[in-house]
Amino acid sequence: MDAPLLHDRLFARAADRPEAPFLVERGRTTSVAEMAGRVAALARVLADLGVGRGDRVGIWLPRSREAAEAFLATTLRGAVALLVHPAWTRDMAVRALRAAPVEVLLSTARFARSLADRTDFAAPRSVVTPDGPPGLLWPERPEHRGPPEGLARAEDTAAILPVPGEEGGLLGAMLSHAGLVSGATGLARHIGLSAADRVLYFGSLASGCGLEHVAAALSAGSALVLETSPMMADILDAVATKEATVLPGRPEVFRDLLSALRHRSEPLPRLRAAVCAGAALPPPLVSSFLARLPGTALHLTYGLTEGQRVSAVPPERLPAAAGTLGVTLPGVEVLLVDGAGGVGEEGEIAVRGPQVFSGYLGDEAATKRRLRPLAGGGPALLTGDFGRREGGLLRLTGRRSTPLRSGGERVDGEEVRRALLSCDLVAAVSLAGGVEDDGLDCVRAAVTFRPGVPPDLPAVRAHLRRRLPPFMLPVLHVTHPGPGPEPPS
Repeated sequence: MDAPLLHDRLFARAADRPEAPFLVERGRTTSVAEMAGRVAALARVLADLGVGRGDRVGIWLPRSREAAEAFLATTLRGAVALLVHPAWTRDMAVRALRAAPVEVLLSTARFARSLADRTDFAAPRSVVTPDGPPGLLWPERPEHRGPPEGLARAEDTAAILPVPGEEGGLLGAMLSHAGLVSGATGLARHIGLSAADRVLYFGSLASGCGLEHVAAALSAGSALVLETSPMMADILDAVATKEATVLPGRPEVFRDLLSALRHRSEPLPRLRAAVCAGAALPPPLVSSFLARLPGTALHLTYGLTEGQRVSAVPPERLPAAAGTLGVTLPGVEVLLVDGAGGVGEEGEIAVRGPQVFSGYLGDEAATKRRLRPLAGGGPALLTGDFGRREGGLLRLTGRRSTPLRSGGERVDGEEVRRALLSCDLVAAVSLAGGVEDDGLDCVRAAVTFRPGVPPDLPAVRAHLRRRLPPFMLPVLHVTHPGPGPEPPS
């Protein structure tokens, strides 16, 4: 499909195969033509609200058909989608909206109402919801009347994804239309996606991995299978009953999948590919997956929000190559930069290509730290990871710093620290990256309780569950109970 932008590809599909499924969920299938009509209708609502090229539209929606509609309608208007993670708390959402004020917010009524009493950010002038006040309602039962005029250009910013900065706080990583299409096309080619595939729509669009896999499906003409439940039993049922052929997920998804399959006798014959993203899948889990699902090709991918998917381990080279980063994906150039700035066979991993982000919104210093000109081409993204080429594969050898990761996502340590210190029992906190017993990344927090307060970790955990999304919850340890110096953070 030669349409240059993602929303153009939707309308091209609507013209070629209008009745083909776009999204399959429990009790409802949305055809390509219906989806095109819904996107066009929502784009008209945005136009009536004065949204045009370059304006920012906030999208704070759970994993849903409406989230995909919101993103495509926003980009169709030439506007920039600020994608806010649906698992984020109100305070976290406000920080993102403060850093990147939006003209219009597309959100659920519950999320929108939670912001009504906040005066510490520039509130959007309009809110559009799919489920009731406050704000305008989503257009209902739209008809596909042909593709409306798109305003976006390939070089324009399509999306801003908030990511934790190296020095704390949130940065807005800007991805262009051309970058999204390039990343989606490379990933789709590697997996071999086609119109016959059904890709499980399981990740949030506000995470880089989730957006990439939805974009890859849209690029290849594949259908999406939506599952909103986080329970693995429901996910397996969706794979089986909705005949999903491709399962993308973070490492903990595959850990839970293997655990659930121990109690499930029926095979998953239609599942031809599984794609692990977000963090490394430990070799023991790789071996377990290959033994339990020998007919499913396992793709282990490496990347980051700012550079999208960079490389992947070819399934035929598993399990031997499980500890590597694999081979470079189509359209991506990987350079290894030594200490003198030269390019060789070992050094810091730098990524160059149209899929690389254009910078951090409003933070030129942070952008210059990550995007550097290198010999032989334009700017390259310095990942902070170090590697070497070995037997045709890229192998990770170290990191400039150890980022906090949990649930396969980068974690803002200041957010975790702030939540812990807001607990009346806690005097001081020290955070560090760690690994759980199954080999998956986690955040570890050493907690110092206030003088005279008996250590009560269950109470601290209950406090955190009210202030952090589940994937950010740290593993707690007690240190220096009572009086003592504050540990480093």
